Amino acid sequence: MGQGTCAFGDVPLYIAMMNENNGGILYWPVTLKEKYSWYRYFSKSDPFVKSAVRLHTDLPMSKLLLRMPKMKDEKRRKQILYKYENMVKKIKLFEKLHAILLEQNVIGNAFVFCQMNE
Repeated sequence: MGQGTCAFGDVPLYIAMMNENNGGILYWPVTLKEKYSWYRYFSKSDPFVKSAVRLHTDLPMSKLLLRMPKMKDEKRRKQILYKYENMVKKIKLFEKLHAILLEQNVIGNAFVFCQMNE
């Protein structure tokens, strides 16, 4: 008997055939929406998964700094740095990066949409 897989490649075909949707006794997520909801559920409810996801999200962000290269004109350098620091605060860049990294760690994908207000 061949070992095929269903649409996601990680769910063996025999498990998909025993799924509740096919009259079987197992319940396994078969759509991408179901898989993502399972990932989110376990990342919020299971203490080990929750702490591991939070740890892998917080650690890379702890060393994120905004720096300027060395310049001859120190006054201009400070003006440029001030402008970009204000921009980072205005768009809340670090909060958005944290949310993107958390989503990436929970479901394995991050769908980022930017809205420009002018």
